[in-house]
Amino acid sequence: MDETAILNELSIPKDAWFLRNLPFNQLAQRLTPKQRKLCEETIESYGIRILATITPRNTKIPSYEDENEKYEEIHLYAIKLKAWQKQKELYRIFTQLIPYPLVIIFHQGEKMEWTIAKHHRHANGMSLVVDKMYQSKHEVSQSDYLNKFNFQNMNKNNLRTFYDSLIAGMVDLELKVSYQVETKDTANEEYLMRLQEIDVQIAKLQKQARKEPQMNQRLPLHINIHELKQEKEQLMKELEKC
Repeated sequence: MDETAILNELSIPKDAWFLRNLPFNQLAQRLTPKQRKLCEETIESYGIRILATITPRNTKIPSYEDENEKYEEIHLYAIKLKAWQKQKELYRIFTQLIPYPLVIIFHQGEKMEWTIAKHHRHANGMSLVVDKMYQSKHEVSQSDYLNKFNFQNMNKNNLRTFYDSLIAGMVDLELKVSYQVETKDTANEEYLMRLQEIDVQIAKLQKQARKEPQMNQRLPLHINIHELKQEKEQLMKELEKC
């Protein structure tokens, strides 16, 4: 992975570039034996790189803090994997080690995956608790993600709005690839979540219907499926107007 090329594509200011290895052995002392074993089995030696740290000092973007969240810095990491697995578990581990919101690029060979998350502060003040994780889709090109995450396209009111812009960009790309919907609005997360819920419900009901031998028992299932498809169609129409 060409780290310099990625930072240039993202238009991240040079003052925010870091390009150093993470001193993992020092931080690993805070992990459980099970977590350390997972990292050793899945991450290449010296495979954890800090690409950039976005701070008020090097970007002039103000920090943000409330009783639940704190955005003093945003860190961009690249983690080289031995095997294409366990990205979610690894992301959660690093939120325990690093007290700043993270953007992690997992990579192995030609594969790349962006992972970000909504989170809140742990009571200890030294780590983050993940509320919802977002992962890039292989159906979407890396150039699309690099364009969406470009520094110039982010909301720079403060570091929280900056990070929320990253999430919004990932949501927009998932709507585009999964539901063929493009919008100009950045507040589409609730739509995506409901569309995903509907897809899960439809798949579950369809599976039940295929297994149900009695017509009078299948009929209510098909009615429910039809109603969910209508709701999905309505949601997509609303999104197209955004």
